Parts: sequence; structure tokens; C-alpha cells
Amino acid sequence: MYLGIVKFVKGPDSIKLVRPDHNSPVVEYAVKMMEIPQKYRMDKAIRSKEVDEELDNLAQMISRFHFVTPTSKTIIAYGTPASMNKKIDENFRTLRKLDNKKLFNRFHDRLNSFVSDNRPLFYDRMSEKKIRNIHGDLYLKNIFMMTSKKFYLYDRLEICRCRRRYCTSSNGP
Repeated sequence: MYLGIVKFVKGPDSIKLVRPDHNSPVVEYAVKMMEIPQKYRMDKAIRSKEVDEELDNLAQMISRFHFVTPTSKTIIAYGTPASMNKKIDENFRTLRKLDNKKLFNRFHDRLNSFVSDNRPLFYDRMSEKKIRNIHGDLYLKNIFMMTSKKFYLYDRLEICRCRRRYCTSSNGP
């Protein structure tokens, strides 16, 4: 779990770790973290069938986070069909380096067709300001369920910058 930022500064005889507001020249910054026990990982809870209403709570929390995340004209421009196709092409260039090019080509074509067939949807999302600057690869191994209403989402700095309370809780804005 992210606890904050620390910095390393040069002391008279050594380099020491200090708080970010310390008044010495910086050698390097680091992220201060605490390990959460692996038993709380969401992927493990799902496998052991310990998850029920927790998924609804998590979905509501993520939905509220997306709703309050700031946006701008620059960010919204990433929602154009052309930007979507560029990202799809970039992802599949990487995937083609792996195996099964035929399968990747089929999915690549399907995704590009979806964008092409749904251009109004993309422009509606832009006009409704639904394009946000967020970390897009949140997955179950990075979600820790402490209680049915308290989650820690690991590897999501945008959530911490946006609303501190979204780092740890499913409680609303």
C-alpha cells in the first residue's frame, strides 16, 4: 500500500531518508509502502468464493472515482475514434511479437470495426466528458479487500492524487 513519498538527502557522512518537506538537497525520491498480507488479494477471495456484495461495493467505489476524476480538453481528445484506433494498433503491434498472429489479427480487426461502427458513441462520450486520465489496467491481483466496504487498490497513483479517500475506502465522495 502506498503511504507517501520520501526523499533521500546527502548528510555530512551519509545519505539519509527524510520526509518530503525536509529542507536538504535531494539525492533521490522514493515511494514509501507497506506490504498488505496476500490473503486479502481480491483474486484469492474470488477463487475461494468469499466475495459477494463486496464486488458491488468495489464497482460502486470505482464508478464514483471515475465520476469525480478531473478531465480537460486535452484528456478528452484521447477519446476520439482515431486515438482509440491508434492505441489498438499499438497494443497489437506488441502482441504480434508473441505467438498466434492469426488470433491477434482477428481481434485487432474486431476492435477496429467496433470503433468504426460506433463513432457516435465515442463522440457522445467525449461531449459528456467521460474521458478521464486514469490508470487503465486495474486488475484483481492489485485489489486488496480488507472488509466488504474497505479496499486498497495497488498500482493506481491516479486514485491517490485525485481523492485521498478513494485509496482505501469504498465510501462515497
